[in-house]
Amino acid sequence: MALLGAGAVAAAPAGAMVEVWVDLSEQVPAASDDPANAGVRRQRVDLQQQEVAHELQRLGAVELARVRHTHNAIAVRIAPDRLDAVRGIKGVLRVRPTQTLHPPELLPSDPSKREPR
Repeated sequence: MALLGAGAVAAAPAGAMVEVWVDLSEQVPAASDDPANAGVRRQRVDLQQQEVAHELQRLGAVELARVRHTHNAIAVRIAPDRLDAVRGIKGVLRVRPTQTLHPPELLPSDPSKREPR
């Protein structure tokens, strides 16, 4: 798998694909949101993911995973020469390499609730 670095893709053999997270602009509901507001936010995230997934598929991407509760992102496998087009899709904030198919670990804000590493 070739990875992105500083906005560029490492040299990949012809026909090689890269795996990336596509971070989207709609904010997921926070735990403190009232239920009505949280429901509206979830609907907006779902709609945005549907629209962006359609555009990604049109570009030849293969969807690998979605995150919609802690973060708004879609993981895809795609040809490196299509990444600029991915960045141009409405609602895309950034395109970043997948180290694994898991988003960055979210730690509790209260240090006393964190497990030792």
